[in-house]
Amino acid sequence: MASQNDIGSKSQRIGNPLRVLGLIQLAAGLFTLYLGLQLLLSVSAMVQKGNNPAGWIALIFGLIIVVKVGMHTFSGMFKCFSLVVGRNDPKSLAKNYANPSENPMHIGYTSAELGEMVIGRQNRTFVEPRCWVEGVYFTVFRNMFFLPPPYRNLIQSALSSIINTASILVCYGILCFMLNSSLVGAGNTEIIKNLCILILGVKFIFIWRNVFIVDRNKISPPDNLSFKSLIFNLIYAVLVPTLLLVIFSFVTVPESGMFTTAVASFNSFDWQHWFWIFALVPLGMTLPLFVMAWFKTREYELKTEVSERIVDWQESIHPRDLFIAIDNNAMAKRRYMEVPNRVYAAFKPTLQSNSSQSKGEYSGFTLQETQPVYENSEQSPVFVVLKYLTGIAAGIATAYTYSTLSSIAGEFTRRWGGTIEVGVGATVVQYALTLLLLFLMCRMLWSVAELFFSELKFKSLLVYYKNNGTYTTSKVTVGASIYDSNRSENTVVRSSFHQWVITTKLITVTFLGRGLSKFDSTRYVMEMHEDSESIDSILKDLRDYINGFNVVADVAQNNNTQQTVENIGRMNIRNQAQTRMAIDNAEKIAAASQNSSESFINLDDAGGQPLSVGGDAYQDRVDVNTADN
Repeated sequence: MASQNDIGSKSQRIGNPLRVLGLIQLAAGLFTLYLGLQLLLSVSAMVQKGNNPAGWIALIFGLIIVVKVGMHTFSGMFKCFSLVVGRNDPKSLAKNYANPSENPMHIGYTSAELGEMVIGRQNRTFVEPRCWVEGVYFTVFRNMFFLPPPYRNLIQSALSSIINTASILVCYGILCFMLNSSLVGAGNTEIIKNLCILILGVKFIFIWRNVFIVDRNKISPPDNLSFKSLIFNLIYAVLVPTLLLVIFSFVTVPESGMFTTAVASFNSFDWQHWFWIFALVPLGMTLPLFVMAWFKTREYELKTEVSERIVDWQESIHPRDLFIAIDNNAMAKRRYMEVPNRVYAAFKPTLQSNSSQSKGEYSGFTLQETQPVYENSEQSPVFVVLKYLTGIAAGIATAYTYSTLSSIAGEFTRRWGGTIEVGVGATVVQYALTLLLLFLMCRMLWSVAELFFSELKFKSLLVYYKNNGTYTTSKVTVGASIYDSNRSENTVVRSSFHQWVITTKLITVTFLGRGLSKFDSTRYVMEMHEDSESIDSILKDLRDYINGFNVVADVAQNNNTQQTVENIGRMNIRNQAQTRMAIDNAEKIAAASQNSSESFINLDDAGGQPLSVGGDAYQDRVDVNTADN
C-alpha cells in the first residue's frame, strides 16, 4: 500500500485484475508439482533395486522441479488474493505533504514538474528519444512511443533484441560467405562452421534472456546497443573463423580414436537447425507483444489540456481568510470518500507589511490532487482475447516445460546402466537445448501476460492555485452616538486579489506489483483534459464564502445574548423617556420662575427629585458599554 495502516470503512473496492492469471499459474504449478513429487517418490524404488546413480538423478531432477514449481505456485497464489486497497492508494504523483507516512520510493514526479506540466501544457511522462534505438522506435512505432513507460520499456527492449538478432544473422551470412568462398581455407571447414554457429547461438541466449524483464518504476533506456557494438559484431564474424583456421593450422590434432569420435559426434549434430530455432522462435514471441501494444494505443488520448482562469477581485477580507477558504472550503468539497486531497506543494502563504503596518503585500501557492478514482476502461475484444490467450499459453508452456524435464529425468533413470553409451552426448545436448528454449519461452510469455494484466487506470482532479496582491487596513466604527449603548470598532482589511487558477482532469496509470504491497509502484500521468466546470465551481465557492463574510463584528446570535441585548434596549428606552420628561419639566419650571420670580421648585411636579437644566439631568440615565467585537 501507499502508506501503512490506512485501511478505513470508506475505501475503494477494486477487483484484482491478476486473479485470472494467478489461477492459470496456480493450475500449471499444481500439475507440474505433482510430476515432481511423483519423480521423488520413485527414488526409493530405484535405490531398492540397487540403481543408486539413477536414484540420485531422479532425486536431483525432482528437487529442482519441486523447488522451482513451488515458487511458481506460490506466486500464482499471491496473484489470486483479494486486492488490498487503502484510503491512500494508489501512489501519489509527487511527495504528499498531507500524508508524511507514505513511502517516498517509486514516486515518479516532483511538485515542480507537476506545476510545469499544468502551466506549460506538457506531459513529462513521455521522454524524448535518447539514443538511436529509441529514434528508430519513435519513427517506426510512433503511436506506441506514447504508451505507459512499462510498455514502452518492454517494446524498446524487444526492439533492441531484434536489432541485435539481425546483426547476428548478418554475421552468420558473412561466415557462410567466407566458408563457401574458401577465404579461410579448405581444411577443417566443417568444425570451424559449427563452432562459429555455436558461439553465435550462445549470443542469442544472452540477447533474449532478460529482454522482457523491465523496470515498472522508471523509463529505462534500451540495452547498450550502439554503432560500435554493431561494427564489433561484423568484425567478430570475420575474425573468429580466421582465428579458428589459424589455430587448427598450427595445432596438431591428436589422432586418437576418442578425440576423432568426439569431433565426428560434434560435427554430426545439427547445430544450424538449433541456430535458426533460437533465432526465429524468440522473434515470433514478440508478435503478441506488438499486437497487444498496438491495441493499447487506442485506449489513450494524447491530450495535455487544462482549464485556466485569471481573475482579479477587490474585497474587504483578510488574505489569510481567502487562503483558508481555498484549503478548507473549496478543495475540501472535492474530496472523494472523505479522503484528504494529495498536497504536492505545501500551502504556506506569506504576508509582508510595511513599516506603518497599514499596507502590505501577500502571496500564496498550492498544488493539490483529489483522491484518484478507479476507472474501468473499455478494452477491445481482440485485445482481451489476446491477453487471455497469452496467459493460457504461458501456463501451458510452463506445464509442458516441467513435464518434459520430468520425462527426460525418467528416461535417463530407466536407461541408466552405469556406463556412458555411444551417442548419449548428442542426446544430452539436444535435451538441454530443448529445455533452455522452453524456459526462455515461458519467461517471455509470463512477463508479457503479467504486465498487460496488471494495469489499473485512475482519474482525478489536479488544481493549481496561485494568489498574490496587496492589502490596506482602515478603521470602521459603528454605534458611536451618545444614545447608542452597543458599539463596534473594527479594523477592516481591503485586499486586492490576483488569482491564477488552473484545473485539469488527469488520467493516470499504475501497474500492480508482486506480493501483498501491490500498489507500491509508480503512477504515471497519461492524459490531461480540460475541466471548466470544476474551475467555475471553485471560483463560485470562493465568491460565496466572501459574500457571506462579516466585515463588521456583530453580536453573537444565540438566545442568551439576544435576550440580554433586548433587556438593555428596553432599559435604554425607559431611561431616555424619563430623561426627556425631566428635561420638559425643567423647562416648564424655568418658564414659571421667570414669571413669578420664585426661587424654589415644586418637588411634586418634578417627580420628587431636584432637577437642573445642566448636566445633572442625566444622572439617572443608564449607560451600557459593550466591548468592541
